[in-house]
Amino acid sequence: MGAARGVAVHYSGMNADEQRLHANCAARVRGMQRYHQETRDWLDIAYNHVFCGHGYVFVGRGFGVRSAANGTKDANDHYFAVCF
Repeated sequence: MGAARGVAVHYSGMNADEQRLHANCAARVRGMQRYHQETRDWLDIAYNHVFCGHGYVFVGRGFGVRSAANGTKDANDHYFAVCF
């Protein structure tokens, strides 16, 4: 965490019309995780945390774990990645 330079905020833009029901949010985060693991062949979801429109925080890789969402090695090494 001491090497972190900042936070990169990502927006998934997926099915924004479904955001009215919080009951859908956990399944959507699991869908993102499944895509990252099965399609991208990554170990886990790329983001450190995922936020839903209702203010809930889902822990992805968590604090202190390298992101895989920022596009470059340097950005992943030094910036947390969160997704809304």
